[in-house]
Amino acid sequence: MSQNLFANDDTIIQFPEIVRAYVDEGIQTGEILDAVRKDFKTSFGNGLRSAINFKVAVFTPDGDAVELFFAPTLSQHPKSKFAQTLASFGVVPKANDKLDLKAFRGLPVIVEIKHNEKDGIVYCNIDKMVRDESEEVEVDFFVREQSAEERESVERLFEEDDAE
Repeated sequence: MSQNLFANDDTIIQFPEIVRAYVDEGIQTGEILDAVRKDFKTSFGNGLRSAINFKVAVFTPDGDAVELFFAPTLSQHPKSKFAQTLASFGVVPKANDKLDLKAFRGLPVIVEIKHNEKDGIVYCNIDKMVRDESEEVEVDFFVREQSAEERESVERLFEEDDAE
């Protein structure tokens, strides 16, 4: 027997709560909550596309935060959304660089919201995201390998602690 979502008893019905994130179209401010690499199914190529999935809190005019996602496909082409997004953060990776996605957490951004309708439902999507330069935040986006000298220096510190 399937459960009827609208029926609580024979005389009273309660409508289920359907909550959709809604943000007006246009330019909005936000903050990156998280960034992870994710594979999405696609009908092109090998059936998967790799992207960086940014979770962004977008702030509404009344001060509420709505969580939306922005997932540009990993591409080094300078006109790709991924490359343009990184460039807005001053990040231009070179061959063999390792990007630390945790470094994006907490950074202020400006997003462009576009609405798309599918099956009668309006979805709010981040079409473009750039760093909000009104707040100066210094961030190192790359994973740096320690030099032999740095490793030895750290090891000496631990040896000194152990000796005490």
